[in-house]
Amino acid sequence: MDQPVSRKRKKRRAALNVRNEAPIPACDTALWEQINQVNTKLTAYIQAIEQVALVSVTDKSGKIIYANEVFCEVSGYSQDELLGQNHRVLNSGHHPKAFFVNMWHEITHGRLWHEEICNRSKNGSLYWVDSTIVPLRNTDGQIDRYLSVRVDITANMEREGHLQKRLNARMCLFEMRREILQASQVGTLRNLILEKLVGAMQFSHLAVSSMLIDGKYYSSDTTMSPDTQHLPTLQGEIRSKHKVRGWIKVQYREPRPFLLPEEQDVIQSASEDFALWLERNETEEYVRYQANHDGLTQLPNRCHMKRILDRLIGERRHNIGRFAVLFIDLDHFKIINDSLGHETGDLLLKEVAKKLTSCVRKEDIVARQGGDEFIVLICNVNSYGDVETVAQKIVEQIKLPFTINNSVLYIGASIGIAMFPDDGETVDTLLRSSDLAMYEVKQAGRNSYQFFSSEMNRLVVEGHRMKVALHEALNRHEFELYFQPIMDHSSQRIVSMEVLLRWRRAGNELVSPGKFIPLAEESGLIIPIGAWVLRAACQQIESWRRQGIEVPRLTVNLSMKQLGTKQFVHDVITILRETGVRADCITLEVTESMLAENTTDVAQKLHQLSSLGFHIAVDDFGTGYSCMALLKNYPIDLLKIDQTFVRNICADKNDAAIVIAIIAMAHGLGMRVVAEGVETPEQLDFLSEKNCDFYQGYLFYKPQPASDIVNSLRRSDVFVSLR
Repeated sequence: MDQPVSRKRKKRRAALNVRNEAPIPACDTALWEQINQVNTKLTAYIQAIEQVALVSVTDKSGKIIYANEVFCEVSGYSQDELLGQNHRVLNSGHHPKAFFVNMWHEITHGRLWHEEICNRSKNGSLYWVDSTIVPLRNTDGQIDRYLSVRVDITANMEREGHLQKRLNARMCLFEMRREILQASQVGTLRNLILEKLVGAMQFSHLAVSSMLIDGKYYSSDTTMSPDTQHLPTLQGEIRSKHKVRGWIKVQYREPRPFLLPEEQDVIQSASEDFALWLERNETEEYVRYQANHDGLTQLPNRCHMKRILDRLIGERRHNIGRFAVLFIDLDHFKIINDSLGHETGDLLLKEVAKKLTSCVRKEDIVARQGGDEFIVLICNVNSYGDVETVAQKIVEQIKLPFTINNSVLYIGASIGIAMFPDDGETVDTLLRSSDLAMYEVKQAGRNSYQFFSSEMNRLVVEGHRMKVALHEALNRHEFELYFQPIMDHSSQRIVSMEVLLRWRRAGNELVSPGKFIPLAEESGLIIPIGAWVLRAACQQIESWRRQGIEVPRLTVNLSMKQLGTKQFVHDVITILRETGVRADCITLEVTESMLAENTTDVAQKLHQLSSLGFHIAVDDFGTGYSCMALLKNYPIDLLKIDQTFVRNICADKNDAAIVIAIIAMAHGLGMRVVAEGVETPEQLDFLSEKNCDFYQGYLFYKPQPASDIVNSLRRSDVFVSLR
């Protein structure tokens, strides 16, 4: 049954022009009944639509000329506020301009238009409607109004959006976690998270994501400031290692129609995942740093430096350029480390690292090679002068005093320099070249710098080959003993003979002792070679005695490395026992510098040897410490004056004074004296006048092999036995 129609509703129907107000001809009853039936149905339709739909009518320009009660209830506007307003008052900004261009194109051409629209209510909230717009024509058939019928679908859209956003949220988290597993740079990951979070939001065009981490602010919208507390906000804390380091936010520039809990879940999960990545990345960074840096000085370590050097070589091969490698070894550091302790040594190394860093540019690299060795890479070198300036600066800075634990310490720096590509094109070659140059500085007196040269390399190659040959020389029986008599001038007789080592290589090549003895010392081969010399000398004594030849005492040279071995005295006793030679047939000769090397250990061993019957001689006296306090601690029987003083004894007053002083000092300590290198009668006369005891030199005998010297030994009147 139809409800009574109010006066207001009648007016609305009139606005819709849904009734034909023209009088019905009385003659056409059938037509009137048909019209009345249609009108009754239309009235019922309008009443039904009015109850559930948002109905409005606009003129051609879009100005609202009618809006029903449901329209007012949903939009929040009264009729008085709506009538006369353009329909744009409801625009939410959700749809692009093209959306409305298409709508107007359709309805202005008389076509029905249907679409879902997001509108904004008076209070700012958004709502969705399923909208149908029908063009209305006047009696002339021209479009002059538009009827809009809308159904509120906000609840449906929320349900659909909820499901879709749950899917979007999961996809967003999946993509972020996949990127987190692969990410290596914090900046890249940070930007990706901000981008993904915006895309995961229901109204992404209104969303702005931002992050505050360790005091630094980042945003997907650079125009957005951190001070936006008034905006709708979803936020998650970045909590790492039990402290809050920042937050991740998503904010909306305008209010939203409804909230989705999944959005907060996504943000919270993103914050937690990012915090875990930070912890993992920082742990990995720490491990990488420790693996690549020296724990004491925090400089790049040897392995890291070699990688840097390798990269530098690769870059310079493509872009022609030079750089320098400085190999730095600290002078006398071992003395400080041993005497003051490793703690002081470590503190000194840290200070050295600071000084080295201060001597170079930011682009240059300082690394610790190990121990007291450092490497400096000077990049982009224009000339040798550039490198020389840096090297000189380092030398000057390192020789300045260091104050460590209230102690003033002095050290020096020996620097070897290799240039790329002149002195090598590989990491190992450059390091080797700079190391060789540094060794030359050490040999020349330390506390300076030296550029590598090809001559250094030639000498090293030659030395290496000689070392290899030295290893084989003992097994091949290439060593020989030569003997040089020591004379008693007053009796013109041999009192002793010094045993000298010669190396005759394959092809009868005789190698100078000055070449192979230092190599034997350096390589440690001097220990087995020295033992062979002592054994061979003892065997020669026994061989001559079996021939009925009286043999004077033989003098055998010892090296510091021999004397430094723990079993040295035991090995000497074993040789005597196995060869049957008495200890008093041998004089063991040490150098003056050896006596100062390790006083306690050397003194103990020399006293043991002396007590066994060996005579002890000091060679090269006058070239080292020349200290009576040094001599009194040892059981010395014989001093040998170095030939550098004897050579100019008749022409140089200083040399003459030194020789006279040595003879007087030795006699005062109950020692006898041998002058080495006597080559002229004038030298002999001077020494004889100053009461020198014995003489050795070319004036009497040159060094000879056993087969030659034996002829002199067979004449029993030419020597004096000191046994």
